[in-house]
Amino acid sequence: MGEIIMKVQIISQKKNPLTKSERVLLRVEHSKEATPNREKIWEEVSKTLKKNKELIIIDKITTLKGFASSEVKALVYSKKEDIPKYKAEKMKKRIEKLKKTEAKEEKQAEPEKEQETDGKEQKTEEKEDAKPEEKQKKETEEEKKE
Repeated sequence: MGEIIMKVQIISQKKNPLTKSERVLLRVEHSKEATPNREKIWEEVSKTLKKNKELIIIDKITTLKGFASSEVKALVYSKKEDIPKYKAEKMKKRIEKLKKTEAKEEKQAEPEKEQETDGKEQKTEEKEDAKPEEKQKKETEEEKKE
């Protein structure tokens, strides 16, 4: 699968002095592809906002129906210590879960490829086995003609 090209636009930014964070609403256009996973969006948002990934929490991703774009609500903190522990842990769990599912999908895809190649090898072996029989038939037919 090819690299998903994403275009990120900042819709609004609002500072929250109480939580020492900034709520950012973004629109991510993902060019006729499925909604990118949280990790890829996280990387693109950090590039767009020019902030360290560790200071950004992706709160919510909402895909707009009928469009190849999503709205992303992100929380941006100025210090790592300002991030509530439960939010940081939740983000880590989501990323870990995503990586586990990707690893499972890759493992499932590998045996299918091996089976396909095994099937091709068996077919070529069968063809090779069939060829000697055909040769014998042709030889016997030629002998009968003589």
